[in-house]
Amino acid sequence: MKRAENHRAIALLLSWGSPLSTLLIAAGIALTLWPLAPLPLSGSDIVRAGILVLILLPVARVVLMLIGFIRQRDRLYALIAALVLMIIAAGAWLG
Repeated sequence: MKRAENHRAIALLLSWGSPLSTLLIAAGIALTLWPLAPLPLSGSDIVRAGILVLILLPVARVVLMLIGFIRQRDRLYALIAALVLMIIAAGAWLG
């Protein structure tokens, strides 16, 4: 994967992920304020899904960067990206 392709993949992830999380949060708030027919998910569940997408975006970005660095055979930056993922995982695990 060339560097430009990696940048495009990350840009695509962020350009779709951010509006998706915003849409989910807004839809969840709207369903909470103006409930429609009974749905399998509540408005707060949809808001939580939007927040989860928003939280996972940076993690997905680091994963894409790691993949790109491995494909470019850039060992130093691949190691740094892997360390960042381990720090994120440790933070999530430890709370």
